[in-house]
Amino acid sequence: MDQDQTLWFAYELSDAWGIPISGVEIVEDGDGCRVGYGMPDDYKPKTYTYIDIDDGTMAQVKRIVSNPDLYGYEDLYDEACTMILDGYTQEMAFYDGTARNEIGTTNLSCYKRDRMTNPHASAIMAALEQLAQVLAPLGVPREYFDLEG
Repeated sequence: MDQDQTLWFAYELSDAWGIPISGVEIVEDGDGCRVGYGMPDDYKPKTYTYIDIDDGTMAQVKRIVSNPDLYGYEDLYDEACTMILDGYTQEMAFYDGTARNEIGTTNLSCYKRDRMTNPHASAIMAALEQLAQVLAPLGVPREYFDLEG
């Protein structure tokens, strides 16, 4: 990311060995706002496809990533989730215009699948779903927001 860009959101899904599966980011700079998404090709660095975001869509994105439940902690590692073999790693960053929070977790989908409760996990899953709904009409495939590959 360039120094003159603002990263509002980033999400990367990797396998249990840390090999990237997919990623998405939302950036803003002097030329406007864009969402980028991509998948690795034979373990090479990601190549993202970028789509411009209009002001109304970007306002929705900023509202979603400003949820206070997305801030104030760094990880959601839960022993029940980390013990799943051959699972997934999720890394994400949220920026609300003032504060940035980078969060790492493993097997986030176990909160949904096993009906485990955690307000932060619920907030993250809701934010990913909301962002997918907002960006899908622009052409961003929903699977880039998936919790599993």
